[in-house]
Amino acid sequence: MNFHGLFFGMRELSNLPFVLSLPGFRSCSACRLRGTCSAPVPGAGMALSPLLLVGEAPGATEDEQGLPFIGAAGRLLTELLEAAGCPRSLVYISNVVKCRPPGNRRPFEDEVAACSGWLLKELEVVGPRVIVALGATAYEFFGGEGVTVNRGSIKMWGEYAVIPTFHPSYLLRGYNRKFREFVVADLRHAASLAFSRGEI
Repeated sequence: MNFHGLFFGMRELSNLPFVLSLPGFRSCSACRLRGTCSAPVPGAGMALSPLLLVGEAPGATEDEQGLPFIGAAGRLLTELLEAAGCPRSLVYISNVVKCRPPGNRRPFEDEVAACSGWLLKELEVVGPRVIVALGATAYEFFGGEGVTVNRGSIKMWGEYAVIPTFHPSYLLRGYNRKFREFVVADLRHAASLAFSRGEI
């Protein structure tokens, strides 16, 4: 299914690359991560997209260039979206925390809590119908647990339908490549719900 034509009939498109170019974002020092990263990395993509993808945190490449999901995992995510029939240009992509944790470690709970306001602002501005939680950290942010057993299923979080799936970085490990088709199926499912006119 091609979601490009459906989208143009639904909503006014916006070319805004970031919705987090807000006062205080670049200078945010709410947690310890700001002291070890180059700069906070805002979300990017279609500002009014009905489909929003959320990962864990920026990696080294994202930290250097200030854009989300542009390293190896980001390139794979672009491929997965294309395989699902939903070009990256039609979605909005962000992370739970906006600053890279040292050594790409998982962010601590207090860091997630300190950064949560920025993601909530993105949800408010973008207004997606569906959120894809990429990996455990993102799914737990929305109150879920167990990506492996719940991937592809719908969890309502307020007004948002949240669908968990594996993080692209998980697929980069050789023995996990077999899960690629699972992620494509989950993204296709999320896109079909997001771009539909009916109730979820």
